[in-house]
Amino acid sequence: MKMKITSFALLATSLFYSQQIDTQTRDDAGSYGANFKSGFFQTEHPVNYPTSASTEWWHLLDIRHTNPNNMYAMQFAGAFGDENLWFRKTNDDASNSWSKVVLQDPNGNIGIDGNSGFEKFYIKGTHETATALIHASNGSQPHAFLTFWASEPGSSFTGVGIGNNVRNYNNSQTFTRIGNNQGGSYLRLLDNEINFNLISSTGAKQQTLTLASTGSVGIGKTTNPRAKVDIANNNDQSLLLNYQDKSAVTFIPNNGNSWFSISHGLSNDLAISQGGNVDHERLVTIKNSGYVGIGKNNPLARLDVLGSIIVGDNDNYFSYNGADINLKAISRGTGGRALVHDGGNILTLNYDGDFTGGIKIAGSTFIKNNGNASFQGKIEAKEIKVTQSPTADFVFADDYALPNLDAVEKHIKEKKHLPEIASAKEMEKDGVNVGEFQIKLLQKIEELTLYSIEQNKINKQQEDKIERLEKLVQALVSSKK
Repeated sequence: MKMKITSFALLATSLFYSQQIDTQTRDDAGSYGANFKSGFFQTEHPVNYPTSASTEWWHLLDIRHTNPNNMYAMQFAGAFGDENLWFRKTNDDASNSWSKVVLQDPNGNIGIDGNSGFEKFYIKGTHETATALIHASNGSQPHAFLTFWASEPGSSFTGVGIGNNVRNYNNSQTFTRIGNNQGGSYLRLLDNEINFNLISSTGAKQQTLTLASTGSVGIGKTTNPRAKVDIANNNDQSLLLNYQDKSAVTFIPNNGNSWFSISHGLSNDLAISQGGNVDHERLVTIKNSGYVGIGKNNPLARLDVLGSIIVGDNDNYFSYNGADINLKAISRGTGGRALVHDGGNILTLNYDGDFTGGIKIAGSTFIKNNGNASFQGKIEAKEIKVTQSPTADFVFADDYALPNLDAVEKHIKEKKHLPEIASAKEMEKDGVNVGEFQIKLLQKIEELTLYSIEQNKINKQQEDKIERLEKLVQALVSSKK
């Protein structure tokens, strides 16, 4: 194959051909002295040739210093059996090392240790040496190192990668830093997996992102992502996206208990659930109608709650447990069971008497815990029953002193109301105790009854007298006839 070498080598070749120098034999490329001059040479027994040289024919282009007593030379060498070209400057050292020259083929492809025939740039090496490094030196600024590798001895022989300040393998260690005073990062392209890694300035390594063969992505989760996106922090607290192939966000604590998920269900609703299965044990359901169910999968109202509810804090709250409504405002009192669905299907206000001030209704009706009540308006009822009130039967006792009617008449003329009955002004001022007032009225009715009975007795006595007088008159009239 025709090869292109440096323009300097071409110039040197032209120079020697122009002088018509014949090819001679030189076994030791490091020989020097008066008899060793510049020229073209060949040998079957190479000494001080490239390390790969064996007992095969080699060519040597040797350009010597004008002083034959030193070993300053610029040399090109190549074996008959391959197309590699080697170069070195001896620097007065006969055994100074050789470097292989990078060649470009007629198709413009460049290869190191070989050529695939397809790629513009080809590097061939062992699992440890198939690497490339780009080094940027910026004076006093930190150096930059970009590396490429085609194997990862100690980790994965088929893995390839790109690194920033990172080598794939060095001194039996994997992914070591080049500049030890700065951090780095690297991308590993593995067999059906990709992962991203960081190295701190102290050398601590952390795999930060994994693209698994399933198409799942792990962020902080280095192996086997559990969902399409599996995010974990340093405390192993995780967040999953699309867990169990469902449209969901799942939260996992570091102890693995009490998984919670927010998911969009097939019923066109949004659910908050707990447990390892998405949308299994629902806690909250939000329907597309706007109805919200707490503990209920099919809410029937804007807010539909299964169980007890508490709104507020320890000092100010409203609570409901299915039978009792509790209220508390600490600035107004201790509060308590305000409204209770009691036994016997009874609705009870202030069940335990916790509201010590009593119950007020519409600002005009007030009921105290002792049973007393006040009404600032009219009361209309078909029947009112007053209990635990005394009667007026004492009026019929034998020792009862029935008031004298003359005294009653005098009291009425002076006071303008019955004795023992409050006046109109007193009633307007102090109100009327209905029970007591009813007893007083009954007392007066019973007194009036006694007056009537007494009057009836007097009337009968008078009727008897009149009857006797009428008989006497009739007898007198008859006797005069």
